[in-house]
Amino acid sequence: MRVKRRAKWDSGERTSTVAQPLNPMPARLSGLGDHRLGTFRQLVYPRGMTLILDYLHVLLKDFHTFAEQATQRFRAGVEEFARSSDCPIEYLESSQTDKEALVQQALVERGPRRNGVVAILSVVEVCRSYEIHRDRALQKLQLQSALRKCLHYYVYLQDPLFGLVHVRLQSWLPFHTHLVINGREWLAHQMEAQHLKYARADNCFLWIEDFERAQQLANQQLNTNWPKHLDRILYRANLALQGILPTVNLEPYWSADQSEWATDLAFRSASDLTLLQTRLTQHAMTHFQSPEVMRFLGRKICRNGQPHALFQGEVVSRVATRQEGVCVHHRVGGNSVKMYNKQGSVLRVETTINDARDLTVLRPKEGDPHGKLEYRKLRKGVADLRRRAQLCQSANQRYLDSLAAADSSTPLKVFTDRLSQPVITTGRRARALHPLGSDAALLARIHQPEYLITGFRNADLRRALFGADPDDPVDRRRRSARISRLLALLRAHGLVKKIPHTQRYLITAFAQQCLPAIMAAREASLQQLTAA
Repeated sequence: MRVKRRAKWDSGERTSTVAQPLNPMPARLSGLGDHRLGTFRQLVYPRGMTLILDYLHVLLKDFHTFAEQATQRFRAGVEEFARSSDCPIEYLESSQTDKEALVQQALVERGPRRNGVVAILSVVEVCRSYEIHRDRALQKLQLQSALRKCLHYYVYLQDPLFGLVHVRLQSWLPFHTHLVINGREWLAHQMEAQHLKYARADNCFLWIEDFERAQQLANQQLNTNWPKHLDRILYRANLALQGILPTVNLEPYWSADQSEWATDLAFRSASDLTLLQTRLTQHAMTHFQSPEVMRFLGRKICRNGQPHALFQGEVVSRVATRQEGVCVHHRVGGNSVKMYNKQGSVLRVETTINDARDLTVLRPKEGDPHGKLEYRKLRKGVADLRRRAQLCQSANQRYLDSLAAADSSTPLKVFTDRLSQPVITTGRRARALHPLGSDAALLARIHQPEYLITGFRNADLRRALFGADPDDPVDRRRRSARISRLLALLRAHGLVKKIPHTQRYLITAFAQQCLPAIMAAREASLQQLTAA
């Protein structure tokens, strides 16, 4: 694992308040923040573009003329939209210009709640397009994908459903589109429609009148008919795209090029979070090594707790100092999970998915909606957006559960005293556990890293405690029954929970907090204990 430490300062912030003073009770809110990539699938690869040219009877030697004419129609559509919206197009000399600052200035001038066009910017940027190459061996022209520069339009809209969104339009074939939606901006619109008061600063909510109701609204976002609304926004920004190629019906395919899912913990005051975050940051950088980071992001690790030998990626953890505080960032390939504070009193854990190839979803084969359900590769299309949210929320929860061990102020006796008492559940008595004695091996086995994501079965725990199963079926049943009794005991003490509709078990957040401390106490030397 590589650990990088570098300072990074954020720019200024903006504040919008529509609420009462902060609620004295902390709360949690999880939600979506991502952007969509719109592509015309017939145009994004050379073979498909060549077939379109053949259909339109366009020779490769005339491709540049054909592409230039399509670009002129495209630009005319954006210019017509700008005229009808009474919003002139502002050309930027450099692609490094802070577009967000210009939009915020326009929002102040036009009013933050005005539905309609906020700003239209144009700038020359690098894009992926096509070039004609001569193949001397075959003595023919070929269409090849290549990097080039072309004019891009940034259209910022106040949408009645999503709030402030922006559309990035590439003016040259194959007309890639990026549509950015902020889930919290969207949630603000939803809460205002429900007359739910809140306090918001920049991109986080400091206080909400009813956090539970706000979470329900955020969860409803996943039920959106994405193609319908994304098409609506795209064709609003440029209606000419519907007929950009003569006699060719192009339909955009929407994919989640990058998705972010954040869980915010709202504290009563900034001082409460400041005291805690120092300990959380130290714990994350000290204890979250490569296997732990891979586990957070749902990557499989070996039974010995180490990455698989075939894993060729890179696991990176770094600390960045921001104006508001410290950001701890963990990355595996193109996906990452990070923890940082927002506006002083909000702790955010955020999972970002850029590469979905190593993730899976239970679905039928594409093109066969009634086929057999199997775990297949997660698609980038918006059809699997709900699964993305589930994976990201699981990653956030695993990270937060692991951070719970950073609370070193709780005496060990609080845990051992609780476990050392018999409990009664559903009218049945369960014996006391002996965490530092006869039950220590059992507790150590259920806290194995490979069990923290997918859980464990009776057979897994049976082999871990007793070794290979005996050949005698009667002995096997006896061992299985003994493990079932131990699992019932662990469930009664709140250390494991059953995964619904499966035969697997997961350790609880309480177990993740107390088991590392118990294991550490067993391994501590007399010298260490005496010094403590």
